[in-house]
Amino acid sequence: MVIPVSSNYIKLSELFDHVKERGLCRKELPNIYEKSYNEIFITEPPKEVIDKLSKLFKILSDKQRLRILMTIVDTPLPVCAITCLLGIDQTLVSHHLKVLRNADLVDVIIKGRFRFYKAKIDQINKLLTILENTK
Repeated sequence: MVIPVSSNYIKLSELFDHVKERGLCRKELPNIYEKSYNEIFITEPPKEVIDKLSKLFKILSDKQRLRILMTIVDTPLPVCAITCLLGIDQTLVSHHLKVLRNADLVDVIIKGRFRFYKAKIDQINKLLTILENTK
């Protein structure tokens, strides 16, 4: 059931009124909230944020990618070192790093003939901030 809302937020009291009209919740539900539920606003996250988070979570749901990302949080490493450390095939490590780079979660640092990969802490923190702000 979708509530018709004229903007991207609704007062909690209006939501409860709408729900009570349809007999979906008990009358005492508003009493659970400590402060006046007339002062609480509920916002729907923007579709773009949900789409972006959904893609990132799909990427991070792969255990190998997550292992790689966490391995290169503090220290940039070349593929050969990541391969040796984690015991993952070199082509698979390269593939996962490409996916992480495309998601803007990893930086590439070129030194001579070597490419070092490092997790983009600022991007990871942004992701965590988005999650924190959606509470």
